[in-house]
Amino acid sequence: MWCRELFDEIGYFPEYFSGIYGDDHYWSFKAVQKYPIYFLKDCLYYYRINPGSITNVLDDRRKLIAQDIIAELHRLVTNTGTDWLEQGKPEEGLAFEKQLFHNKPLMAKRYGMWAAKAVDKKNWTQAKDLLKKHFSQSKTDIDGYRTLIYYIRSRYLNKG
Repeated sequence: MWCRELFDEIGYFPEYFSGIYGDDHYWSFKAVQKYPIYFLKDCLYYYRINPGSITNVLDDRRKLIAQDIIAELHRLVTNTGTDWLEQGKPEEGLAFEKQLFHNKPLMAKRYGMWAAKAVDKKNWTQAKDLLKKHFSQSKTDIDGYRTLIYYIRSRYLNKG
């Protein structure tokens, strides 16, 4: 919970994250830099897991690297006090995204992660497609083989 003045001071969620997730995480990081946060034992709200939520549907390729974008923004703010969003330089973010998309080991990990999520949802077509993309990026990543085994077991062997 926060007051309106906090939005006035820090700003609203950046449009840079439109279509992917992370805007709330980034915003919270900015707020915590200026003000303390407190832990309350009381449950003030419940989180509903929705299979169609923005974090569960891979409808934008940028979702594959959203966590890496957020990590880089945190790193920049921690080391320099600012980042490309604050500076109004979205082209630097786009250049960083391009660099991530060309990082084959990283992309293999991200495709594998989303493939496992697709298996969890029993979305066999998407899981298969993501596993193919994973192995097109890396044939040696052990996590991809674990996810492949998870796919096979879930799809073909767990028919109980």
